[in-house]
Amino acid sequence: MVVGSVSQPLTAADGSTYLIYLPPKWTAAGSHPVLLFLHGVGGINNGDGCRKPGLTTQFPLLDPKYAAKVQHIVIVPVAKQRNWRHHFDSSMALVDMALSQLGGDPSRVAIAGQSMGGHGAYLYASELAPGRFCAVVAMCGYVDENLPLDKGGVPTAVTESLKSTPIWVFHSDVDDEVPPPGRPADDPAAVVAAFKAAGNTAVKLTRYPKDRKGANYIPGHAAFELGFAEEEIWPWLLAQSAPQPPDPAVVAGGALFGVVLFCAFVGGRGLARLLSTVALLLATLAYLGLMQSDGGIIDFCSSFAFFDVSAAQCRDLGAEIAKSGAAGSGWLALAISKGRGESCFALGMGVGALYALLFKAKGTSDVAVVHLMHSAWGVSVALANSQNAGLLAPLGVPAEANIGVAEQAKLVPFAILTAVQGFVYLCAFLLSRRHVPKAKQKTS
Repeated sequence: MVVGSVSQPLTAADGSTYLIYLPPKWTAAGSHPVLLFLHGVGGINNGDGCRKPGLTTQFPLLDPKYAAKVQHIVIVPVAKQRNWRHHFDSSMALVDMALSQLGGDPSRVAIAGQSMGGHGAYLYASELAPGRFCAVVAMCGYVDENLPLDKGGVPTAVTESLKSTPIWVFHSDVDDEVPPPGRPADDPAAVVAAFKAAGNTAVKLTRYPKDRKGANYIPGHAAFELGFAEEEIWPWLLAQSAPQPPDPAVVAGGALFGVVLFCAFVGGRGLARLLSTVALLLATLAYLGLMQSDGGIIDFCSSFAFFDVSAAQCRDLGAEIAKSGAAGSGWLALAISKGRGESCFALGMGVGALYALLFKAKGTSDVAVVHLMHSAWGVSVALANSQNAGLLAPLGVPAEANIGVAEQAKLVPFAILTAVQGFVYLCAFLLSRRHVPKAKQKTS
């Protein structure tokens, strides 16, 4: 694919054909608007036909002067049969690809279509993928594939689903080619009136008189040749943006922050004792279990079974590293010492948690220092595991270079587990530091 031009016909993983246009200022790291364009019957099984003359007559992206003002990534799937319903999965897979690989902006995905594609635009935006598109452009398109307007009007399911979506309808006054064959042309004024009656205040209609003809005029069906020649069409599309649901991570973070504030300023002594007891029990199990899973404090090579490395394989790897000379032997000794040192640390923390569980008054300032140590450990290990699992990459903190994708996936559960532990320990600390034993209150 070449920036600023329409691709030659490409083949997707499912065997379908498609074209892509990348705007002149496209960059992989950008956040670009996306337009899914659905062609008419004439483009069926004809990728080159969609490119020439399709992209010349419908919107002349092959003309460099015209293309220079287009800022959208334009996706043009090629249908294999009538009705875009049959190509929904492959078309939306292309949209997902544009979002995940080409820097598309999920809040600015619009859909446009002409004739059969105009129906497809209504169909996708209202029934098959409601909420996915920020705008709909329908050129000489019909709304319902089975029912003409004069037999029942615009389906309520369509108007209700799209009542908040900006829509621009284009039609010729003398259009008599809209399928199915033999059906009266859908009156665009009735279509627009139905959307307005449903409460859509962002629907507009452009009608062309019979004397308006495009360069490759098809009698009565010329709207698709004229619509994308309108000066305002691309600025209008560029101005559309769909409201996005709250980021689940932000919502969860806000909820957790609220819990922390509750623990710090509101929670009573009963809750402090309960959460403190749970935190100490969890810490005892976690640390002593961690120490044991790391091979205890005896054998460093017993700690990698989770990564499908047996103790024997570990020793073989160590022998190969040691062959590299003094530097390799020194690195291996440091790695072994560090791993066994972490086991000893876990043993000490686990024994400390067990002692506090059995002999300390839970939920008091006396045991708060234990929870503080555990919360600092949990949070720091969660952050380290999150980095190694690649979870912090969107924030500009990539995983270490020697950690592969498969290993990153295996570290995700550790990141989640230690984050939960750190959160519980933090709440236990905040609650416990607010209370002192009754005996101390009497003697003070």
